[in-house]
Amino acid sequence: PQQVVKDTAIALLTLFGDWGAEQLLTEEQLFTFQPSYLHETGKVINCSSTTDCMQVGTASVQLDQDTQWLAVVVLPFGFFATKAVDLAEQVNYNVTTLHADIDATLTKGRLLSVGISFGMMLVSVGVGLVVAFLVTRPLRRLGKLMHRLGSMDFSHGTPEFE
Repeated sequence: PQQVVKDTAIALLTLFGDWGAEQLLTEEQLFTFQPSYLHETGKVINCSSTTDCMQVGTASVQLDQDTQWLAVVVLPFGFFATKAVDLAEQVNYNVTTLHADIDATLTKGRLLSVGISFGMMLVSVGVGLVVAFLVTRPLRRLGKLMHRLGSMDFSHGTPEFE
């Protein structure tokens, strides 16, 4: 823990020059630094990897007219980023799964719609044929009778008269 405090203090002084810097006293600061790079070069660079990367936040707190403190919070960069990455991956997985489920449901619906439409077409054709047969049967009988009457065949023993 003491090394973290020491590294953070060096990083703050490297970035802002001294503890009384105007930026530190008037604005909240948020930055990252890599302690190993700071030790090697004496310079502060931003980092975004979860290994060997610290995230620092500062805020100036005015206690009274004469006393002002600088609150500094230091956390490993991955402390929050890992949870955010895990959450993003979980959300991405859920969205992908949801899209796959929706696609499967739509495909089933389309196939069911085509099947129902085809079935209704077959039923309609069947009903049409039955109705056509039922309507044309008496008409055929009537046509035969008319043909006989046209040839002056008035016999009553024919099946058409029954």
